[in-house]
Amino acid sequence: MIWEGNIEIRRGMKEVFDYTTEHFTEWSSHISHIEFHDKAPAKQGSVFTAFLKQLSGQNGIDGIISDYHSPFLYSLKINGENFDLKVAFHFQITKHGSTLVKQISEINTKGSLKFFIGFMALFFKNAASNRATRDLKNLKALIEKQTSIGS
Repeated sequence: MIWEGNIEIRRGMKEVFDYTTEHFTEWSSHISHIEFHDKAPAKQGSVFTAFLKQLSGQNGIDGIISDYHSPFLYSLKINGENFDLKVAFHFQITKHGSTLVKQISEINTKGSLKFFIGFMALFFKNAASNRATRDLKNLKALIEKQTSIGS
């Protein structure tokens, strides 16, 4: 199942890319924190564990940054017990000098979750799309209220 969201942010592309990738837990409504397995800055191939707000106290979900092409593309893959998730963020400059952020997400369910999500596909897709839109609006608000990164 695939869903998309996009938003225009009145900031430069590099600033938006950096904030999106470096402050993920600040604007995301579902990730409480991320632990990278290596100490180096996040880059393509970096492995991480993401901890979901809805599953507090539980083990995290492992993932990898599958694409890191600053300031154009950032994507990751998460492999959970009941699902695999791919999320890609595409960044492009608009004719007004703002940045268009487009999020494309794809989930492939496994086991009993596959049957449940299949049965509730339309509801799940709408809920996931609404959450992506809410997160992107939060990203926009956080970036635009700053005069520059680091303020």
